Amino acid sequence: MNAYVDLCENCYSDLYRIAYLTMGDVAVASELVEKTCVRGVHICAHMKDQRGIKIALTGELYRFSLEKLLTYVPKALNDKNPLANYTAQERLLVLMRFRSGLRLSELSNALAIPADEISRKVGRILSQ
Repeated sequence: MNAYVDLCENCYSDLYRIAYLTMGDVAVASELVEKTCVRGVHICAHMKDQRGIKIALTGELYRFSLEKLLTYVPKALNDKNPLANYTAQERLLVLMRFRSGLRLSELSNALAIPADEISRKVGRILSQ
């Protein structure tokens, strides 16, 4: 258990950054990361390496963030925000692609979305 706590603490700043940039609210971001880490105890119990745990936790954060975005309108999204015109999933994909600290193949594993689909969607968003 202590090993998981140590590994989770090492991933915390990346997870929190994604959650905060997605939600724009400190309390909501903290809640999402806490929920992710608590859920991760069950998912990551058999894992020993930090990279594997980070991939699993990023996937959980993605799912919890999408769920939260269905009922919550981020304060950070206003007319001046370049991501304001995109769906919750599109915003989250862009943030996770560039802020998660994971390689594309690892992100693909975490989100259960093919790497080429992630690249295509992120490329389309950034080209507009």
